[in-house]
Amino acid sequence: MRKMHTPAKFATLLGALLFLVASIGLAEVKMYTGVGTCVLGDLGTPEQAKNLAKEKAMQNAKEQAGVFLASYSRATNTHLSDNEISAITTNIISLVGEVKYEQTSGELNGQPAIVYTATLQAKVDTDGIKEWLMYDEKEKAAIVRQNEEIQNDLRNSINELEQLTQQYDKAESRQEKEEIRREFNDVGKKLLASQKIDEGNVLYYKGDYNRAIQLWNEALAINPKLVEAYNNRGNAYSNKGEYDRAIADYSQALAINPNLVEVYNNRGNAYEEKGDYDRAITDYNQALAIQPEYANAYNNRGNAYQYKGDYDRAIADYNQALAIHPEYADAYYNRGRAYAEKGDYDRAIADFTQALAIHPKYAHAYYYRGYFYYRKGEYDRAIADWRKYLEFHPDDEDIKNNIQILERKKHEKRMC
Repeated sequence: MRKMHTPAKFATLLGALLFLVASIGLAEVKMYTGVGTCVLGDLGTPEQAKNLAKEKAMQNAKEQAGVFLASYSRATNTHLSDNEISAITTNIISLVGEVKYEQTSGELNGQPAIVYTATLQAKVDTDGIKEWLMYDEKEKAAIVRQNEEIQNDLRNSINELEQLTQQYDKAESRQEKEEIRREFNDVGKKLLASQKIDEGNVLYYKGDYNRAIQLWNEALAINPKLVEAYNNRGNAYSNKGEYDRAIADYSQALAINPNLVEVYNNRGNAYEEKGDYDRAITDYNQALAIQPEYANAYNNRGNAYQYKGDYDRAIADYNQALAIHPEYADAYYNRGRAYAEKGDYDRAIADFTQALAIHPKYAHAYYYRGYFYYRKGEYDRAIADWRKYLEFHPDDEDIKNNIQILERKKHEKRMC
């Protein structure tokens, strides 16, 4: 028999292999008009006023789009939380055309002022919900968490700028006005940096890593201590295979804040991709020292031990991850691989089966379960699993050839 083909290295985050739920039908595209205003008195510049009005217009469009997506989610029984709806809305809403600005006369605290009004057109596509469902739970949680943080930063900056505008107009002394002006400029920079992080996150979500990196570069030029920008840029570099750059960014984030559990985990992943398993383990250890119930770090440390050939330690870590998170399909899948390396095919198959019970569209679990059914001589089961795998990867010629080999093997056995 010809050699059976298996991947050289298995992935640990396979949520993107999940296919879409059948309840969601054809995509709907909705257009929204966002409107935002900023009253400019003696504080601030026209550019700052226009940027504030633009951000308020975008927030207005997001609110409208979020209501629609929440309704669509209920109608299709997708059951998304409010935080998920917010994250999806932020990441799929896109501007159509240019922002239009209008200047009109108004007043602030009874004094003449200029009112800047920003009007924009934005669209959302319900395919964004389908894309969201393709992420695994860890990725979703990270996106939701960061979206909450950045949206809070944006809203807080808007509120602070409006409050400072009111305070400036009422201030009596020149010194007080100058202090408010300095604070206003600082908050304006904070808003601009947050906007660039937000826009970079949207591009990252779409897989446009280069443009996302450029926006995070611009955010860091405004504020060199933005750990979110370093971490996110590190993730983008890691996805591009530029692991040294990723590690440098993660290290910079940790130099600013040494208690960032997620960043230790991310840097550990980058070291692992470079084959530096000992450094990866050190980072996973640090993440677990800060947050002992971090299932993802146990799973990832288990992978590093497995790559080092220490299968018993790997299995112990997967067990710990599953004790914390019993529905952790990746941990079952990875533990199955470790059992297989030890020659315990029955336990491996049981773990792949458990991973598939949690995620029935987990393509690589079908691949490996089929392979180890083959190793056990259970050709019918191997063929069934590989055919299931081909539903997700129809162009895998090696698997097609393997199935043909097993079909011939079965035929030859019947002829004997």
